[in-house]
Amino acid sequence: MELKWLEDFLALLQTRNFTSAAQLRNISQPAFSRRIQSLEAWMGTDLLDRTKKQVKPSDAALQYREELQQVVSKLYQLRSKIQSSQLNQVSFTVAAQHSLLAAPSLPTVLRELAAHIQNLELSVRSDDSEGCHSLLSRGEADLIFLYEHSQDVDLAPSSALKSFEVGYDRLIFVCSRDLHRALRKQPASPIYPLLVYPESSFLGRVIRKRELGTLSSKYGTQIRCESAFAPALKEMTLAGTGMAWLPESLVINELGSGELINLSRLSRPIALKIMGYQLTSPGNRLREDVVAFFEKRSSK
Repeated sequence: MELKWLEDFLALLQTRNFTSAAQLRNISQPAFSRRIQSLEAWMGTDLLDRTKKQVKPSDAALQYREELQQVVSKLYQLRSKIQSSQLNQVSFTVAAQHSLLAAPSLPTVLRELAAHIQNLELSVRSDDSEGCHSLLSRGEADLIFLYEHSQDVDLAPSSALKSFEVGYDRLIFVCSRDLHRALRKQPASPIYPLLVYPESSFLGRVIRKRELGTLSSKYGTQIRCESAFAPALKEMTLAGTGMAWLPESLVINELGSGELINLSRLSRPIALKIMGYQLTSPGNRLREDVVAFFEKRSSK
């Protein structure tokens, strides 16, 4: 049995789609399907109900999902401990959405964490929401940070997860000063050029549920660009390419200088929570110290 087979199956449980899971694992779909079949052969039982058109895990697969996740996580933790013991350092890997690391708030929190725990070797990775989930489930990240909205929560409560609030942010609709002037000079109803996140991304789903449909029903709109990378959308917005919903923490300086204009009269701000997630590991002193740090911080 190969560890990557378990990682493949966990990705399939997460996405419930062979194509999406194969893309997440960065392999072709036929190769991905063969690895799932190899895992089933090693297990000696079917893990999927193939009588259904959609991917439907077997009852046993759903029942033991958390245990499979913990097996993968513990193996990667063991590898990390062995590597760290050679350097006499405490290794800890954090993953966060791109836009969270680009804004000043989360890096400040991570510096506080590194100062709080002695000899902490902090490794930080940047990914999208699904990528962070995957890193946590595979044990390649000890802690992940995500944006959440009350109507769109990616990680459901689980006995295998410890969660805590880190802070708050807002998605605000903005455009450059020059584009704002140009649109105001148009005599007829202008067509608003939009820069948006893909529908498959967390921020893309939130915007489409909350604001995009309403805006498009009131005004003429045209999507100029899609990108899951908020800092890239920020740069295109500053260049006057279009209007975008961006995290307020990411553009606070540009709003203050007047380079970007807040268009809340056209689209309401969307409140977001910044959440941290960590796999529960009773007896793991480092993870307990990290949880204690955030619990103490949130109580201030």
